[in-house]
Parts: sequence; C-alpha cells; structure tokens
Amino acid sequence: MALSVNNDGLASRGASGLLAFLVAAAVHIYQGGVVTLRRETGTGKGYAKIPATNATTVEQCAGVAYGEADNSAGAAGAKTVEVYAAGEFLLDFTGASLTQADVGAKAYATSDNVLTLTSTNNAEVGRITSVVSSVKAWVDLKPFAS
Repeated sequence: MALSVNNDGLASRGASGLLAFLVAAAVHIYQGGVVTLRRETGTGKGYAKIPATNATTVEQCAGVAYGEADNSAGAAGAKTVEVYAAGEFLLDFTGASLTQADVGAKAYATSDNVLTLTSTNNAEVGRITSVVSSVKAWVDLKPFAS
C-alpha cells in the first residue's frame, strides 16, 4: 500500500548522498518513500515519481525521499524532491515470507512503501542485508542499479 502521510520514523543506517530530481506532474511524494524515475520515452521521462505496482513503464530507483514533495496539482518539474542515494533502510515486504536465506537477494519496489522479491515489472531498489521479520528487512539502497 502506498504512503498517504510522511514516514517520519523511517529507520536508516548510514543514509547519505542527497540528490535532487524534478517531480512528475500530478505526483505526491512522501518523506521516507521509495522514489523512481521513468526511463523510457514519452511523457514523464526523467521525472521523479512513486513506484507503480507491476508498472508497464520502465522505472529505475532514484532513492528514498528525504522530504515531502507535493506536486499533485502541478505540472512536471514544478516541484523538486531530494532523495537519499545511499544507505540501508528498514522496509516492508509483500508477497514473500522473508527468511535468513533471503540475505543478499535483490529487493524491488511495488509501491513507495512496500518491496517484493519479484523482479517482473518492478524497479530494483537494492539488496537485503538483514531480515528482521517475515515482512521486514534492512535493504542496502542501490539507486540506478537496473
């Protein structure tokens, strides 16, 4: 499920490397959410957005939002969002029962707040470094990995 409020309590270790991106039209990015960029041609290419579940467009992880950027009523590029480009983040997973065997596995975004181990039509976010529970793990962020 996508974020509807800022995730002020996002746990991180070594978060750093702030980058700034212009936000796509009609997009609201919340603090602590995964941010992607549309990579293919057409409207919105190169603008920051939230990951779409089973996206039909090619998306690439840009990072985790440092702050909120509400461009819901704006044109593409009317707002800017800063994202962490490095660090480990404690994130939620869906569609899998995580175990220690998943350490080192690639993690993919299905929304700005939920990851999966399924690569099909999902943007790669990074690799699992530690499993906390069957639905929560530390992920070493690797923007622009795919």
